[in-house]
Amino acid sequence: MDLTSRPGYSFIVGETSSGTTLRNYLTRHCGLSRKRVREAALRGDILVNGVQRFLNQPVQQGEEVILHYQTNESSPGLEPQNLPINIIYEDEDILVVNKPAGQVVHPTLGYVDGTLANGIAYHWQQQGRQHTVRLVNRLDRNTSGLVLVACNELAHHKLVQQFEKGAGIKRYYALVEGWLEPEAGTISLPIGLAPDSIIKRQVTPEGKDAITKYKTLAKLKEASLLEVELVTGRTHQIRVHFAHCGHSLIGDTFYGSESYYGVLTRHGLHAYSLEFDHPKTGRLISFSAPIPDDLTAAIKKLSLT
Repeated sequence: MDLTSRPGYSFIVGETSSGTTLRNYLTRHCGLSRKRVREAALRGDILVNGVQRFLNQPVQQGEEVILHYQTNESSPGLEPQNLPINIIYEDEDILVVNKPAGQVVHPTLGYVDGTLANGIAYHWQQQGRQHTVRLVNRLDRNTSGLVLVACNELAHHKLVQQFEKGAGIKRYYALVEGWLEPEAGTISLPIGLAPDSIIKRQVTPEGKDAITKYKTLAKLKEASLLEVELVTGRTHQIRVHFAHCGHSLIGDTFYGSESYYGVLTRHGLHAYSLEFDHPKTGRLISFSAPIPDDLTAAIKKLSLT
């Protein structure tokens, strides 16, 4: 990739946006803050039909708005660290990584370094690229699988919007206790914080809507392997929903029990598939990550045959 080029996004003004100011078009349609729009305009990063235009001037239906973005924005306070990262796909707009179980996605008070974000920052540094690490989805420390990262603010906004509207699809393999009846279905139960906790969640009428689809892929010894699709993306959603229904994830001692201790040393959840429209091209793309060895071994231990 030629890092001296000016990458950007192109938009064609639609009928409903015709007549609005350029500033409002960029804030409402592109999701940028007024501060970001002002900074981009000062840098000359905004063009309408190939020329600069004042932010208070209107745009008209059919006009092309080009928004160039900066490629030298590093994450403040994030130390690049030489950590192994399993890259599934990368271009100038997105990065897809297969995260192992046991690794924290981004620094927290309890995990100030050694995170996936630290490794990504180092990877970009070695390429001569500087980006803020903008996570589109997050996984719990002990959940393995695909993490989608946007390389610029606009790509992040467009991808987050997709998943919030249900246009992007996230699928998981889940190893749970017991056999589900029915074998396929939808769990629609609101999730909120548990009393006196800033971490633990529970099903509660005061919570936010949460929808989880599932189907049984295999019945095991008093356990099931499920394919799970998230319609919403609440914190700990899969773990909370199945625990509430009496089918805790095997290995999940936070929401379940230690009855399967030794079968799996972390909770049995793997984010194996992501499907979404590329933020720049609009092309539908999908990625998958093979089921990890520890989960495969646990399935084998619980096999009926």
